[in-house]
Amino acid sequence: MRLRARRCCTLWANSASGGLECLGIYHSHPHWLDINEPSSKDIALAHYSVPIHFIVTPRPYATTPVRTFFIRDGRATELEIQVLP
Repeated sequence: MRLRARRCCTLWANSASGGLECLGIYHSHPHWLDINEPSSKDIALAHYSVPIHFIVTPRPYATTPVRTFFIRDGRATELEIQVLP
């Protein structure tokens, strides 16, 4: 799935003018068993302006249902998620 670039730009511009900041984007890998990590296509399509990529798996038995990655220059670095009270 790909988002329409013009629509994304409009959403980001509207959120910025409203004082909001885009922290990242998310998508799912529903057909993977327990692997929610960036695919080569995810890495190739990653844009510099999006700081964090959240990848979710809907599988009930997944050890880590949500993982976060910083993707830049063709490399993905996993980030730690901390749940605050």
